[in-house]
Amino acid sequence: MRNLLFVSVLLLAACGDPAAEQAAKDKAAAAEAAQTLQLTPGQWESRLEVTAVTAQDKAPQPAIAAKAGDTMTASACVTEAQAKDPPPALLAGSDAYQCKTGAMYMSGGTLGGTLECTRRGIAGTININVDGSYKAESLESAHKVTTFLPGPGDVVIDSKLTARRIGECSQ
Repeated sequence: MRNLLFVSVLLLAACGDPAAEQAAKDKAAAAEAAQTLQLTPGQWESRLEVTAVTAQDKAPQPAIAAKAGDTMTASACVTEAQAKDPPPALLAGSDAYQCKTGAMYMSGGTLGGTLECTRRGIAGTININVDGSYKAESLESAHKVTTFLPGPGDVVIDSKLTARRIGECSQ
């Protein structure tokens, strides 16, 4: 009886489960697609919403006047060459910043890195840490803006960025 049960299990295993085989193929195809995922070139619009502001020194006012709930929008053209490495203008989420990309990671739907920015009227450096996800025509990210100013007014601003492709580039 024990041998019959063992042989039955072996025969069942040898037959294979078509549903399990298809699920494994689907999972492999999804993993491959995720590795080649990139943004679709075109005009993108981003919306940045401030979620928290924390003063880093005892200055009477932070150098960047922001409060939770503030929103900003920006627009950027993503070219074919930028589809795997989005332009800083898209990731900054505001036309107020002039940024260049620091270390950036974008693969398989995960986006992370740093933007090194300046802002008109503010002396010093502004870093934006980006941590998010993306699909072909949308992205979302948590941002942490940290100022490094020569004088008082340093601030940390937490915000959420959402962006989506809205059409062809207008340039």
